Amino acid sequence: MLNSKFSAIVNLSKQILQWRESAFGGQQILNSKKSGFSLVIAMMLMTLTVSTVLGIVSLFLREFKLNTDLKYSTQAFYAAETGIEKYLWEFRRNGMGNKGIFSCATDCLGNGATYSLEYDFTGEVPFYILSTGDFRGIKRAIRTNF
Repeated sequence: MLNSKFSAIVNLSKQILQWRESAFGGQQILNSKKSGFSLVIAMMLMTLTVSTVLGIVSLFLREFKLNTDLKYSTQAFYAAETGIEKYLWEFRRNGMGNKGIFSCATDCLGNGATYSLEYDFTGEVPFYILSTGDFRGIKRAIRTNF
């Protein structure tokens, strides 16, 4: 019984080999010189696709950083403007000195931005107020002369 099953498997294997040889013109697939060509083409296409995707991702990341820096720059500018407005308000209210530094070194604006202000009303005209805003490492300055 076992011998008959074994011989049936051997006969089936021979029939498959004969069919394969007739289907491929007598050439064996594994020994064909063209069998590796499709692998080379697939690898080239895969490399091209990965390179394209990485290039596009790189562009998106660069644009994201530029937009983030622009947003931070705007916040720093508004912090500098706030410094000038706050100083002018304090000057009118309390009559602060003729020369000095006025600042908000901690999170007094509520969004993490800070400002430092330098003013000088002594010496020659024009007098000036210089305010520097800082938001997450991006700094912007405003200078007013009068």
